[in-house]
Amino acid sequence: MIGKTGYTRVARRCFVGSASHDNREIVIALLGARDLWGDAKKLLEFGFSTGVETQPVIMARGRPTPELKQARAVNPLVGEGDIDDDPEPPSAAPRYAVQLGPYKSRKTAVSTRALLARRGYSAALSGRALRVGSFSTVSRAERLASRLRKSGYRPLVVATN
Repeated sequence: MIGKTGYTRVARRCFVGSASHDNREIVIALLGARDLWGDAKKLLEFGFSTGVETQPVIMARGRPTPELKQARAVNPLVGEGDIDDDPEPPSAAPRYAVQLGPYKSRKTAVSTRALLARRGYSAALSGRALRVGSFSTVSRAERLASRLRKSGYRPLVVATN
C-alpha cells in the first residue's frame, strides 16, 4: 500500500492511497475522516472482499461512468423534479439524493437552503451539508444534479441507504 495523508480546514484529515492484492488495485480517498486508519482499513477490506458483490462507482467528477450510462439505457428518465412519484420500492432497494456542501459554516448552509426553497426545492440540513430529494434511480438524482450544476451549485449524487 502506498498513500499520502493531508489536512485542510475544509476537508480535515485526509488520505489518498492505493493497494494491490490478487491482481486487483484499489484507490481510496478519505476526506474528513474521524478514524483515518480504521476507515482506510474498512474501505480496503470491503474493496478486496470476495463473496460480496461490490457496487460500481456511479459518478466520477460530476460525469457519469460507463456503469451509469448502461443503467440509463436500461432505465430511461421518466419525469423530473425532486419528488419521486414512483410507488414505494422495497426497503432493501437503494435510494439516492443530491448533496450540496459541506459549506464553510452552518449559517452558509442555512442560507443556501433558503435560496433553494425559493426555487421550489426542499433540502434537509445535516451539519453543514444539504440533501435534496429522495430518488429510486441514479438517473433521476443525476437529472436534478445537472439542473443544479447549471445554476452554479456543485452537487454530488449520493446513496442514502
